[in-house]
Amino acid sequence: MNGTTYKRCSCTNPATGRPYGRACPKLRRPGGSWHPTHGIWQYQCELPPTAAGKRRPLRRGGFATKADADTELDRIRTLLALADEPEDATRIGNLIAGAISRREPLPDQTAGRRLLHSDGEHDDVTVGEWLDAWLAGRRSLRETTRRNYADNIRKYLKPHLGHIKLVRLTGKHVAAMFDAINAHNEAFQAHLADPDLNLGQRFDGDRRTMKPAGPAAQRRIQAALRAALNAAMRRQMITYNAATHVELPPVRSAKPLIWTDQRVAEWRRTGRWACPVLTDIRDQGTWGLREDVQGL
Repeated sequence: MNGTTYKRCSCTNPATGRPYGRACPKLRRPGGSWHPTHGIWQYQCELPPTAAGKRRPLRRGGFATKADADTELDRIRTLLALADEPEDATRIGNLIAGAISRREPLPDQTAGRRLLHSDGEHDDVTVGEWLDAWLAGRRSLRETTRRNYADNIRKYLKPHLGHIKLVRLTGKHVAAMFDAINAHNEAFQAHLADPDLNLGQRFDGDRRTMKPAGPAAQRRIQAALRAALNAAMRRQMITYNAATHVELPPVRSAKPLIWTDQRVAEWRRTGRWACPVLTDIRDQGTWGLREDVQGL
């Protein structure tokens, strides 16, 4: 990572109506040197890609002098120089990106070394052990929230991540968990379409406990892990949250259909709904199910 520092301003090009940005003619003197009072100093660089391979260009501005921008850019270079392996570079990049997104000062070399080569009192704590301890310590949770957290920990987080040391957990591990969940979803759907498909004993249990974890359920799994890791960060057990930068499929809500006479007749004949969300025709500002299908 090299990176550069430069100036830009908010002047507008009268011919186009668009900001000049870095191309403002006032930013430099006739001899080519930077104008001392016009514009704001910024820097740009490229952080290591995420665990999913996504690029992470970084641009930051608001520096009063070139020395200020160079100082922060040098701190990023110093942190990235600690990494010997691509996976370590990704973890350092996560550490830097997390600090910037939270508008915190950049971590120092000590934090970077602790991230890569932790030798503290929490080195032997596994993700599974921490999840159990974290949930047991959340005494003010509503019962439904506690139950949802416990289900996600038992069904997904501990089976996939529980054996990993907490200080070694990375976004790559979390992404691999969701890849495995999606692979299970596809295999389960194939089993439903063809129960005779040779999938061994994998889906011989209660199907209600083996239902696929769709986009909304995966968001809840991520939320539980992110909350637990945030608590570990507050206790200085880890230096960044591996669940924050994992990309998940978007959640698409079902659009409601109207209970027409035809759909009511089809429901009475087959017992199937035409859509997961059905509503009555709007009448005097209220919405609801028809009287003859109330309580479905």
